[in-house]
Amino acid sequence: MPTDFEELKRKLLQTDEEFRQLAAQHHHLDEQIHNLATRHHLSEPEQVEEVTLKKRKLQLKDQMETILAAKRRWYERSGGAALTGRPVRFDGFQGQPPAPPVLALRIPTPSS
Repeated sequence: MPTDFEELKRKLLQTDEEFRQLAAQHHHLDEQIHNLATRHHLSEPEQVEEVTLKKRKLQLKDQMETILAAKRRWYERSGGAALTGRPVRFDGFQGQPPAPPVLALRIPTPSS
């Protein structure tokens, strides 16, 4: 089970396609922003582009943080049960009602 933020992020980059795509887009925007920042002077359209890129990059970061937070909650709550075998109580579970108990009878076969 991932124990810290960076470990969970690495795991999601390996296993979660949506998270991986968001991270790739975030990295691409970061490169574009860096390219604009290295210029000595930006025209007005370039300044607008830089602000737009920064806003989009923040949106992507927020989406990634939302996924990370949800996965972290899942690991804290359910992952422990999956990894340790300890039972977990799900408060407010709204699933199907529990199934009735199943009874099994062993019928002896006649001996010859």
